[in-house]
Parts: sequence; structure tokens; C-alpha cells
Amino acid sequence: MLAAGAGCAPSLVYRSALDSGPPPETTIVVEQSFDDTWSALMDLLTTSFADIELLERNSGFIRTDFAGDAASYADCGQIENAPNPWRGDGTYSGPYATWLNVNGGFKARINIVAKELDPQRTQVRVHAQLCAGLTCV
Repeated sequence: MLAAGAGCAPSLVYRSALDSGPPPETTIVVEQSFDDTWSALMDLLTTSFADIELLERNSGFIRTDFAGDAASYADCGQIENAPNPWRGDGTYSGPYATWLNVNGGFKARINIVAKELDPQRTQVRVHAQLCAGLTCV
């Protein structure tokens, strides 16, 4: 927990997210051809909240930004007594990701790589970064 304050202003309190265990697998093998896998990825990404930034079918590379409310999918902990981004007075207490979203933008950047292993199997690897403002982790 982090707390900071000055004078009579309320203290800013941050509580980190709880450890949710080991990170999920980021690579799977799909029992489909590369062409079928690529088509399924295109169907998914073009009907979701993904902004496709780069497609390189020959290399199997896709870079997207999640254009929906990334804060609803990320647990960045809780914040209390932060300056209220919706009103000029008062403070905000709640999910830190929501506060970040309003104060500079919070998004998820997702890289996907599909690689043919053989004519009927494709490896798919996903790497996601959470970005707030200009900083990505």
C-alpha cells in the first residue's frame, strides 16, 4: 500500500492488485491449417473491439489495440482519495485502471503471431501490454 498527502488534502492511497497466480499460457497449438486459423483470427478481430494496426499474413503477425474499455479487463488495484477526473472538486475512490483510463487513456496493446507447424496444426502466440498514457508494461 502507498499513501501520500500534503497539508489538509486527503491522503492518496493505492492498494495493489492481489496476486492471481501464475500468468496464463500465451501460446497454444490449434489443430487447424494456417489458412483456417488466420481466417478465424480475422473473424474474431474484425467483430470485436480491436483496432487492427498491422497485418502481415506472410509472417503471421497481427498488432492490435483493444478499443473497448480495457480497464474492465485489467486488475490494477484500487485507489482512494485521488483527484476526481469527472468533477473539479472531491476525490475518486475505486479501480485504479478506471482512474487511469479517464486521466490519460488506458488501453491494451495485443500482438498475435500465427505460425504453421504442419499442414493441419498452427501455433498461436499472444502477447499483451497494458498502456496508460505513454507508458506500457
